[in-house]
Amino acid sequence: MRCFQRQAGLASFVLAGACMVPGPAGCGDPYGVGPTVPVVGKVTVGGQPVKAGTISFRPDKSKGNTSVHEPYGEIDAEGNYKLFTGKKAGVPVGWYRVAVFAGEPVEVGNLSGQAKWYANPKYASADTSGLTIEVVAKPEAGAYDLKLTK
Repeated sequence: MRCFQRQAGLASFVLAGACMVPGPAGCGDPYGVGPTVPVVGKVTVGGQPVKAGTISFRPDKSKGNTSVHEPYGEIDAEGNYKLFTGKKAGVPVGWYRVAVFAGEPVEVGNLSGQAKWYANPKYASADTSGLTIEVVAKPEAGAYDLKLTK
């Protein structure tokens, strides 16, 4: 009996160690997101890149996306963005409503409307932006580019 307990203990230790190995040999998805696909794009206003801001994709339940995750990303100085879901690069496939805060960051405590907006502030809410995107496994070039108005 004692020998069996040692073997069972060793097997548990080996299995626990395998879960620490990243990649296909590991155990499951540490962020609980499931499979994702890369989502990158460019945000422009009048053909010019937006110089700063953030993007958030909100699952569109009306189009069947029941995910509880909200992918997000930052817009760089050239207008480019890359989305993450949790800390995992990429986005689960499905339909999303999009919010784009296209402006300079606002200091905490200074929310008096002094933000420098690069695009119409309506884009800052998924409820008012009017932007929807379907994330697919193999998108066409530029599928996730966003052309905003002032």
